[in-house]
Amino acid sequence: MEAEALRDPPSFSKEAEPLRVPPYVMSQPSNALNPERGGHLVRYAVLAYLGFLILLPLSALTLHGLRNGPEVLWQAITAPGAR
Repeated sequence: MEAEALRDPPSFSKEAEPLRVPPYVMSQPSNALNPERGGHLVRYAVLAYLGFLILLPLSALTLHGLRNGPEVLWQAITAPGAR
């Protein structure tokens, strides 16, 4: 009996009534998708965060390189082993 139920899936009637969705569900786009309200703020926050993630290590490397003076940093950058 169970094997017959698994082989023959129930068929849907063509006379079935379509699902009714209330009109307020899809009437307006979400404020999260509207760039006029906070979309720019989120975009700028993400760009600032990514910029921070890039600039922080670069500034640490530069400060560490300049610890002994700019001449030593330039010699390290232009050294044959740095290429």
